Amino acid sequence: MKKNRFLQRIAKNLQIQFILYFVISFIASYCIIFFVLTPKEERYQDILPSDVENIGIDVVAKLKNSSSENYQYILDTSSEAEEVHLYILTKTEELFLQSVNSPPLYKRIYDVHEAKLNVKEEQFVYGILPFSKEKEEYYIILAKENKGVFVAGRVTTPSLLVFMFVLTLVFYYVLTRKKLAQISLLAKSMEQIASGNLGYKIPRQSNDQLGDLAEHINTMSEQLHKAMEEERRSQKMKQELITNISHDLRTPLTSIIGYLQLLKEKQYTSEEERNNYINVTYRRATNLHILVQDVFDYTKLLNNETMIQTEEIPLHYFLEQIVEEYYPILGEDISLETIFSNEECTVSLDTQKMVRVFENLLTNAVKYSEKSTPLVIATEIVDKYVRISMTNYAEPMKEEEIARLFDRFYKKDTARSTEGSGLGLAIVKSIVELHGGKVLIESKNRLFTVHVTIPCERIDKDR
Repeated sequence: MKKNRFLQRIAKNLQIQFILYFVISFIASYCIIFFVLTPKEERYQDILPSDVENIGIDVVAKLKNSSSENYQYILDTSSEAEEVHLYILTKTEELFLQSVNSPPLYKRIYDVHEAKLNVKEEQFVYGILPFSKEKEEYYIILAKENKGVFVAGRVTTPSLLVFMFVLTLVFYYVLTRKKLAQISLLAKSMEQIASGNLGYKIPRQSNDQLGDLAEHINTMSEQLHKAMEEERRSQKMKQELITNISHDLRTPLTSIIGYLQLLKEKQYTSEEERNNYINVTYRRATNLHILVQDVFDYTKLLNNETMIQTEEIPLHYFLEQIVEEYYPILGEDISLETIFSNEECTVSLDTQKMVRVFENLLTNAVKYSEKSTPLVIATEIVDKYVRISMTNYAEPMKEEEIARLFDRFYKKDTARSTEGSGLGLAIVKSIVELHGGKVLIESKNRLFTVHVTIPCERIDKDR
């Protein structure tokens, strides 16, 4: 397993690959040059006294490790194997033994030394070595025929070395051509991305670092594309924000200015009509204040500038307080029902902001509910979460419309005849998410349900 990982790591390393390509190219060109193209040549090589004495060293070693009875055998076998004549002289230069079939030795030790200095003029190349055995001192003289040997070799010229260098480059180019093509493709792809084609995808052609780089570039391109799309969407939403705010501000302002103009010019016929103008102006100003406050609150939520200060409170107690406060606003056309779970739990809430959530949901429910229908608030505890569902009867909605309900300034009424900022559900979603929860909307037949799910802690009734 470790070996496979090591090989995989090498295979992925681009630097090691290029080094291996160069080594392979060099070895291939070397083999072609020196074993195919380089000519062979036999050179004549003289035998030197040192070559002969090297033979004598081996013979002396054998003699020292053997008894005197075996000297003759050692001389004969060594003479035959090395094609050399062997002689053993005593310290007084008397012949002690000589190898079989060797000619008589007429040279004394001094003459042998002289012959070593004049190798080319002698029939034999001589070597002389002293050795001792059992307190006896001897000289061994070697004589090898002076005819030299031929040694086979290859001749390398500078032109062949240059050719080997060129051949190495050719092999290296062939081996790295695919990798170079990948690098070129990456460069062209980066040019495409730099020119604004952020959807461009680079095909992965290998499992090494170039393949990883292609994947990283694709990821970068995709992220840049998403960032650009997000930037465009943000710019579009900013434009819509300005347009919607301008529209929503202009309508109540126009009404307020109109009624104030009537009051200023005293264009009313009775005190009752005057009070009516004042009430309408006040109501429009109040709506305008709510709109500005919604925009301000949502902007803070959107920019993560809103901090929540939570406290542990019983959920059902919290919902009962909201229902009790909101019940008088429902009117006679809508009845409010609660179906709470038999289990009780505590929730960690910023009560002020969570009250805002349910006020917005109740306001929408009252605004869009059919007349003479119930509005049901139910709770269900699942694991460590509680789901608060608010169901009312309303006109069915398509999935596309449901998906857009959380968009800023979206109103179901495309004519924008309904009052409100269009930020209610967007604010609801942001506040619930700040509490670690989520909001889900369902529309089946005539039933419209908003589910708010937040973390909770069950209360043990036995305690």
